[in-house]
Amino acid sequence: MYWMRPLMGVIYASTTGSVDTHNHPEGPLPQGVGVRLLFKERKMENTQAPMQLFADEAGHMVEVMQTSTAETVEFAPQGGGFIRKASRVEFERRFKPAKLPAFSLVAIGADWLPDGMKVQAYANGRRWNGWAMPYFTIEEARSLLEFMPGLRYDSARDAFINAHEDQAEEDVYPAVTLVIGGISIKTYAIGTGCWCWYLAE
Repeated sequence: MYWMRPLMGVIYASTTGSVDTHNHPEGPLPQGVGVRLLFKERKMENTQAPMQLFADEAGHMVEVMQTSTAETVEFAPQGGGFIRKASRVEFERRFKPAKLPAFSLVAIGADWLPDGMKVQAYANGRRWNGWAMPYFTIEEARSLLEFMPGLRYDSARDAFINAHEDQAEEDVYPAVTLVIGGISIKTYAIGTGCWCWYLAE
């Protein structure tokens, strides 16, 4: 299985379903603090959608929710976590507008791949529920086919297709062009925004 459950509390929820208020990246949450978990659907997100990103002095990046108002800002760690509230004045005092790093080559791994197998991909630090969001070249993407029986390449559509074992539907990952250093690179965002890829050492 490549993906997480259809609706799953992001990485700060324990396996029992209780909220872990001690292992939060911003430190333990005080008793009685109002927090709620940011949930994501299993289906692939629009990975090119614009985000309102901000960072504090330590470099911790957060994403502002669309539920924010002129007076109150709702925000969460980029990639998933607890949603917090702050007055706009307090938020703007702590956080400044930020951008994700440029795309660069990274090593990607996954639990369904052979132990120690690493695949090269492009990523810019954006995460989904704590997991990496890679963009593979066609050569690297083809290297996955041997280990992922449901995945195939459709040359007519220039897309990688993943068929679900228990469903009639299929996921389609068409070509995505990244411009890196002024050079156009054709990639495929296979499982980006819905599969549990991780950055390999």
